[in-house]
Amino acid sequence: GSVGVAFFLHNTGWTDRLASGITDYGGAGGIANHVFRNNIIRVGKYVIEMKRAYPVILDYNLYFTSDPTKFGKYNDVNYMSLAALRAAYPVLEPNGRQGDPLLLADLTPSSASPAVDAGLYVAGVNEGFMGLAPDIGAVESGATGTFYILTLQAQGLGTTDPAPGTYSYLQGSSVSVRATPGPGWQ
Repeated sequence: GSVGVAFFLHNTGWTDRLASGITDYGGAGGIANHVFRNNIIRVGKYVIEMKRAYPVILDYNLYFTSDPTKFGKYNDVNYMSLAALRAAYPVLEPNGRQGDPLLLADLTPSSASPAVDAGLYVAGVNEGFMGLAPDIGAVESGATGTFYILTLQAQGLGTTDPAPGTYSYLQGSSVSVRATPGPGWQ
């Protein structure tokens, strides 16, 4: 089961097969404490299929199923649309979208895609977005050039801003890093 928070950010899941997207069949702990944001989920069955209601964050995702008779199954109840799921569970996907993601062959959102400029800014994850807001999905529309990876590691006492972790930046981005030593460290 889940023992902590797990983040699923900026992924693109695509299949034409009869498969579900975010899935949990009710095992011990399930996907409790998971956070799904800025993901595209395009499947041939349910975009969400969860046996029970969990404390999970689903928001700013784009969903599409090629089966118009299915959208989601949550807490073992079928929902025909994102609007119907939201009506039953207002905290799920208040900023989510339903529709064909209109992706290009390399999974980049086309200019007409509902994923363009529809994502949530997440510090340390999507600083290099092009447009008014980050795109939903794994690939940013219009992003060209070289991306660089910055990995921050901390040893001993103190803090860094941003926090230790791995960050991606588009070439030419300005990056500020601050390290504050703890007591007894320089």
